[in-house]
Amino acid sequence: MIDIILRLKASELENPDLDIRYQLPDRIVASSDGRIKDNGYDYGNDPDELYLFLKAVDASDVSFAITVVQNDTFCGNHLHNCVVVAIEEAGKINIMYPQDYVGDFNVPSAS
Repeated sequence: MIDIILRLKASELENPDLDIRYQLPDRIVASSDGRIKDNGYDYGNDPDELYLFLKAVDASDVSFAITVVQNDTFCGNHLHNCVVVAIEEAGKINIMYPQDYVGDFNVPSAS
């Protein structure tokens, strides 16, 4: 199993609505034919950030999450320009979407 992590920033959303923390993972899980499971959410160290956590069978399953982010609308938000999708394997974070992403990706640490 690998971890898929999605980061959203409220300031980048057209309609910042916290219901997205349930709707987005539910849609990704439904699209994956059981290969992805919801694994919760957390707020980042920056109060503008929301992290959604998923568990997947393998790294190729991240394509389900990317397809949903690119094509679906949630709470009045088109996410293709405001979500970063990463996988974590063996303690290493790899940004998968967008492919040209440059910047920080600081996953909140467990308390």
